[in-house]
Amino acid sequence: MEENLKDITGQIENFEIFKTDPLSAYIPPFSKVTIDFFTFCMDEGKVAPAIDEPYIFSYEMLDMPLYFKVIQFFNRHPDIDKDFRQNLIWKLCKKPKFNELNKEEQDFLFQIDEYADGEVDNYESKNYRIWKGYPKEKWPEKIVAQEIPETELKAKLVHINGFSEARVEFYNYSDKTQKLILLKINPGILSANPFNNTRQRLSFCGRNKFIKGPTAVIGVRG
Repeated sequence: MEENLKDITGQIENFEIFKTDPLSAYIPPFSKVTIDFFTFCMDEGKVAPAIDEPYIFSYEMLDMPLYFKVIQFFNRHPDIDKDFRQNLIWKLCKKPKFNELNKEEQDFLFQIDEYADGEVDNYESKNYRIWKGYPKEKWPEKIVAQEIPETELKAKLVHINGFSEARVEFYNYSDKTQKLILLKINPGILSANPFNNTRQRLSFCGRNKFIKGPTAVIGVRG
């Protein structure tokens, strides 16, 4: 039960979990922790994530040039403007030519790859799986913590602020420290997939180091 776990949110352990790498967290045995993340939505045009619906966690890829380099940079530089972050993701998913990007976007991509123009112009589209959702009758009767793939961790979303921020509670019921990886070369970035596939998938792209008050924005189009 959750009440039997040590809550390390705001404690010294909380600030140690990302000590070595912003892309990897180490969550101690028999503990729980609340982490605020910067996020982006993966599916332009779908309804924004809603806190009153269940999610499962997975690792997802986006069909866009410079995917890993862009996402890794966002994770390591979480102070990047949220609108710039979101709009660049959606624009790159449309497979533009480099000269179709504005100067700010071009300069950003050159910052992370000196050959960004060639990477964008010569990108070959890939057929990544798309979350199909679950039939309504398979949705859980209440929102409960879901497993994080390839770990003994469970987690649930507890607050969402539009497309740009989310709060997640993680639970480690095991007697071993669990490693939480935000970005894997294969198969992608840690994401929350709604059971309702009319809503956007939400991806975590950097820790917000300051726990804020509860916020939730529901039913806004991305």
